[in-house]
Amino acid sequence: MPKIILDYKICIFCGLCANICPAFFKWNANKARPQLNNVKKNKNKEGAQASDLFCIKAAIDACPVSAIYIKNLESKKD
Repeated sequence: MPKIILDYKICIFCGLCANICPAFFKWNANKARPQLNNVKKNKNKEGAQASDLFCIKAAIDACPVSAIYIKNLESKKD
């Protein structure tokens, strides 16, 4: 299952991701930085749809410092 990573060590807090893909990123006004929306609370139990992936990839491409990436997590089998 893929996981979206927003690396705050690299992020310059420009907010482009929140403007481009508000379904997955939001602007936290209290901390003056973008953050990932809580995807676990998403009602869609099937995971990201094609339009969601397009939105995420657009945010990744727009990030001026490459602070967003997708990490593929392998499920471990015993």
